[in-house]
Amino acid sequence: MTREDCFTLGEITRLHGYKGEVVLFVDADQPDAYAQLDAILIDENGALLPLAIEHMDDLGRGKFKVKFEGIASSAEASRLLKREVLLPLELLPPLEGKKFYYHEITDFMVMDANNGPLGKVSKVLEHPVNPILVVDCNGAEVLVPARDEFIDSIDRGAKMLRVNLPEGLLEVYTRPSVNDEGDDHTPEAQAES
Repeated sequence: MTREDCFTLGEITRLHGYKGEVVLFVDADQPDAYAQLDAILIDENGALLPLAIEHMDDLGRGKFKVKFEGIASSAEASRLLKREVLLPLELLPPLEGKKFYYHEITDFMVMDANNGPLGKVSKVLEHPVNPILVVDCNGAEVLVPARDEFIDSIDRGAKMLRVNLPEGLLEVYTRPSVNDEGDDHTPEAQAES
């Protein structure tokens, strides 16, 4: 299993007591969905290392007190601090409707209600306010806010994302620039005159 087969669940943030327990912060919309884990993965110098969970207690607000098998002291547990915690993608709960995981829509065709097929999603940029879909539109990168009001539907079987872009958004990215239209207002052209 590689990192590409996994998603980031959260991070081990601090020690809890002196018996080898740690606090795991689960960065998810519904952290309690992960309250009964048997094991997690951490990145150990490029290799994914599984850690079996002895017990896991909910501390609230996405934080869990975790005791791993074979770790009996705070000294042993301290090597896990600030480590990213991963899980296999197949453990993600399935989403329905217009909700999606960022990794699953890469290479989905984006179909706009007014402009037809735009291109494929090349990546998703994670921004605090809302994520941005980067769509390869005939060589031009079109940035589409991944907001509910712009997404009409997702067809996972056909790998199709149907959107209704705000008026003028596509033109911002696909309209030729002044220099592309042959207007010689570049510093080099002005120097020649």
